[in-house]
Amino acid sequence: LLVVGLILSEAAGRFRDPPVVDAPVVIGIGTIGLVSNVAAAWVLLDHRNSLNVEGAFLHLVIDAAGSVAAVVLGVVLLFTDLYVLDPVFAVLIAMLVLYSAKDLLADSINILLQGTPRNVDIEEITAELQNVTGVESVHDVHVWALDSARTSLSAHVVVAADAAADSVLERTQEAATEFGIDHITIQIESSGYSQTHELDCQSPSG
Repeated sequence: LLVVGLILSEAAGRFRDPPVVDAPVVIGIGTIGLVSNVAAAWVLLDHRNSLNVEGAFLHLVIDAAGSVAAVVLGVVLLFTDLYVLDPVFAVLIAMLVLYSAKDLLADSINILLQGTPRNVDIEEITAELQNVTGVESVHDVHVWALDSARTSLSAHVVVAADAAADSVLERTQEAATEFGIDHITIQIESSGYSQTHELDCQSPSG
């Protein structure tokens, strides 16, 4: 975002007074940049399972797009003197960077705030846990991202009086893993427990 700001600031000055651009140099550097960035992005293509790699991949893709823009600009300037296209292309690339970075930034903030991943439906998980034999009800279900590849779940499961708690625990954990949950913490409760606003769960005797 800082780089985008710097590019836009520089482009604003060039709109007022477009400098002469050395077209052959722009084409040469743009071609070298395009080849190197495409090659590096290709290496990372199948390893984008973390935000860091995804960020590096997007950086390379945007750099490649910038290189394409540089080559196109250089070719145009070989035959014209439309130097104002230099800041125009810079603004277009800056907008492309902003567009590609928004999801990466949102996912990063969501992980830092321990938010629920976008691909997780808590209501669906809750319904699946409630369908497990021996479960009376499920509450306080929370799912949050540990990082871009791992998620954690915690839930309170109320077990029927005639059900084996250990068996119910095992089945509910298996049900949660079907949603790609990596770390599962399930608190088993008997039907004699009650919820309060002050405490998550508390026995009637206090």
